[in-house]
Amino acid sequence: MRGRFLVGIALGAIFLYLSVRQVDFRETWDTLRQARYHYLVGLLLMNFAALWLRSVRWRIFLEPVRVIPSARLLSPLCIGMMANFIFPARAGEFVRAYLVGRREGISKSSAFATVVVERLFDGLAIISFLALAPFFLPTLEGKTAHLLKWGGFGIFVFYFAVLAVLLVLSHHREALSGYLARSPLVARWRIVGRVFKVAMKFADGLAILKTRKEALSALALSYVIWIISGVINILMMRAIGLDLPLYAAFFLVVIQSFGVMVPSPGFVGGYQFAHVFALGVYGVPESQAFSLSILIHAGYFITFVGLGLFFLGREHLGLGELKRASSEES
Repeated sequence: MRGRFLVGIALGAIFLYLSVRQVDFRETWDTLRQARYHYLVGLLLMNFAALWLRSVRWRIFLEPVRVIPSARLLSPLCIGMMANFIFPARAGEFVRAYLVGRREGISKSSAFATVVVERLFDGLAIISFLALAPFFLPTLEGKTAHLLKWGGFGIFVFYFAVLAVLLVLSHHREALSGYLARSPLVARWRIVGRVFKVAMKFADGLAILKTRKEALSALALSYVIWIISGVINILMMRAIGLDLPLYAAFFLVVIQSFGVMVPSPGFVGGYQFAHVFALGVYGVPESQAFSLSILIHAGYFITFVGLGLFFLGREHLGLGELKRASSEES
């Protein structure tokens, strides 16, 4: 955990430097001072709605493993989202799989598989926004255009390759299980047998991919969740008087999702760089883009950490247990 934390700190510092090297902090302060903070109320309400929809979607993913009411999933979901903010490398995904597995008596591997599928559905929704970039982005030339074109294509291929592997694993679990059970490698090497058992439990969590109706419902919820993120960006752009085309808010959603891939604690650095890069495409000054990142980041921090601490207290859990869970699972 300590090594990952130090790597996250270093990467966050690099991206934060790239974000602020041309920022006029006096202009940033003026933008924040003049912002219309009542828009933060809209951000918080939208965040609450998105969290509830995420719990409903998680219930759908978990149904083949165990039927769990959405309200019961809200606690591990919020605690996991908080853990993503305070631990590096998105350790909160392991934390919430651990929590729901412990509370509901299901395999943590199966629970984590549903988190993987959830992230896959998120990725498909986000890629759809990116697919619109050639039609709605301003005319771009040079390295930026090349990066957006081929980067988007590469991510598209990656996600569908992952989807193909998961579909094979979910639809042919029994055949694969029988083949591996007869394999001499499983009998000869204990570590292979352990990996095999974990893989089969993981496959249990992929059962949602077998049912078309539930999968389509989950995908529809994914689009709604990420459209809400776009609306949040619109609200906060208005809060600082930033008047941009509608697509700018959804293009920002795409780049924000890349920013949080930087495994820094609290997503600091990568998240700020995402705003500077995405809004730079529209000619927004770095100082204003940095101001927007601070406001949106603060809104998410208040929501996720606030709710996470609330549910942490209600569940009588401590941060030390979450840290141990994230270290053991990852």
